[in-house]
Amino acid sequence: MRTWPALEIQQADDDELIQAFLIDFNLAAIEGFRFFFLTTDDRDRAAAALRAEFRGIDAQSIDVPDEDWAARSQAALRAITVGALTIAPPWNVEGRPSTIVIQPSMGFGTGHHATTRLCLAALQEIDVRGRTVIERAYPDKRFLWLDTEESSGEVFWLDADQLR
Repeated sequence: MRTWPALEIQQADDDELIQAFLIDFNLAAIEGFRFFFLTTDDRDRAAAALRAEFRGIDAQSIDVPDEDWAARSQAALRAITVGALTIAPPWNVEGRPSTIVIQPSMGFGTGHHATTRLCLAALQEIDVRGRTVIERAYPDKRFLWLDTEESSGEVFWLDADQLR
C-alpha cells in the first residue's frame, strides 16, 4: 500500500506561519495537525528546517497509509467569503452572490490559505474602473472577478500553461 510522508505537529504556536514556512518544501496537503509532502526527502528537509527555525517545536515524521486523504480533505471544504466575494467548491455554492466556483485540487487553492484571502481582499481595494487588467491563470482556474459590469476597462487573460 502506498504511504504519504507527513509531519505531525502538535505544538505549533502559529499555524499559518508554519504553513507558509512549509510551502517551500513541496507541501502537498494539510489535514488537522498533519502536513503531507510529495516525497520523504521533502518531509525530512522540512522537518530539519522547521526544528532549526522554530526551537522546541514537536514535529514527528510519520508515513500515512493512502486512504484517499486528498479526496476526503477536499470533500470537507466549504465556501469562504472575503469582502464581497465568495469562493466555493461546486457542492457548497447555495446561491451566494458574487461566487467564484472552484473545483478543489492539490494544484490550486480554494481561498482557505491566508495568502489567497489576503490577495483577494487587497485586489478588492483596487479601483479598476476604466483600466486594463491582465490576469494570468490556468484555463480552468480563472477568477475574472474584475471583469464585471462595474468595470468599463478591458480584461486580458493569459494562459499560464503557455507561459512556461
